[in-house]
Amino acid sequence: MQSIYRVLNVKFLSVIYLFLLEFRFLFSGRLSLADCLFPILFAFLIKEMGKDLVSPKNSKLCIVVIIFWIASYFTPALNEAYEAGTFLSSNLVIIIGAIYLVVIAWTFFQITLFYGKEFTAKIILWSGLFYGGIGLSALLLHLVFGVETSLVCFKCTSSNYFAGFPRIKGFSLSINAFGFHIFSSLVALLMLIETKISKIRAFQAVFLFICIFFSFSKTMIIAGLCYAFYFSKKLFNKTKFIPRLVLISGILFYLGITHFVYVKDQESLNTLSEKCPVCVTSDIKESFPYNKTNLYPSLFAELKKTYWKLGIKNFPWGMGAINKFSNHTRPHSTFFERFALHGILGILSFLFLVFLIFKNSRKEKLKNDNYNIVMNLFWLMALMIGLNGDILRFRELWVFIGFSLALANEKGPSNCS
Repeated sequence: MQSIYRVLNVKFLSVIYLFLLEFRFLFSGRLSLADCLFPILFAFLIKEMGKDLVSPKNSKLCIVVIIFWIASYFTPALNEAYEAGTFLSSNLVIIIGAIYLVVIAWTFFQITLFYGKEFTAKIILWSGLFYGGIGLSALLLHLVFGVETSLVCFKCTSSNYFAGFPRIKGFSLSINAFGFHIFSSLVALLMLIETKISKIRAFQAVFLFICIFFSFSKTMIIAGLCYAFYFSKKLFNKTKFIPRLVLISGILFYLGITHFVYVKDQESLNTLSEKCPVCVTSDIKESFPYNKTNLYPSLFAELKKTYWKLGIKNFPWGMGAINKFSNHTRPHSTFFERFALHGILGILSFLFLVFLIFKNSRKEKLKNDNYNIVMNLFWLMALMIGLNGDILRFRELWVFIGFSLALANEKGPSNCS
């Protein structure tokens, strides 16, 4: 028993947890293998650390964020169209999931303080290399030997770009979930760069970029922008103009490519309809071929309009994650998800969370710390991804929330009272 306990410790279990995070094939993908492991990790954390558990800086603000976050999943029950009992029974799993995400953040906050920021960055990096390797192997099996697996998909897209191409999905629920996991690893790699990038780090970065490229996820644009902005700041540290130009250009490119569709003629429209039926929105159907610019709002633009209307209609409580108003439960936008599904408390909880993260990062002792610089960059890029993705559903994001809070605590944790 003692030998088992020596192997099964928090350090080992946290590594396995991150490695299994995107193995989502339990209960139609709602649970990952990592979720099954988490109760064991949590129990070992409490047992091993005991009195060494600490509270985050700005703990009062943390409590406010947690209260607003969890409450936002209950308040849609106040919507006059619901019976409270019916709402709670249909949303119980979602509410438990919301609490679980908070516990993930708290757990990795403690782990980062206990084992150090380098440890957390390394396991995030290596989990991405491991998972990316599995996905890339599946793609090579398909391209070389014609072996078809669920790890590579062809029509699992809501974008008009690269529709019909083989795309790496891995065991994730979606292309974007796979892309976000690889993006997280790329960010962790930047944290581990000291003065110059070594050959091994360069190889790891190239490998991860190959993985995210062959997912053809829109997240690959953000990953590229993240690296371009980081290294432009390093190379042109005497001027702010070029880094800012890189950032603004990248943001405008991302917004343009995700919110507009170019349809040249009837033939290109037919091809788009065949390869990606959901990409042919009602706006395209109604205005083609009368639009002289050949530019049309994309599915993401149409979804935002839909969720804005639903949010206004169900204000202030929201319509709930599982609801009877609409079959729309995936807005492909964190901002509109919080507004339409969770109402005023959903928006406030998200704003408080963003404020908490950036407030902690502005401490004087952290300003020149590479980990903190990259973490700030991660959150800026995550907000961009959040425009067209439901990032609050990703477990990796909550790992980073705990990581962020730990960076602020690093030089002076205070014991829990």
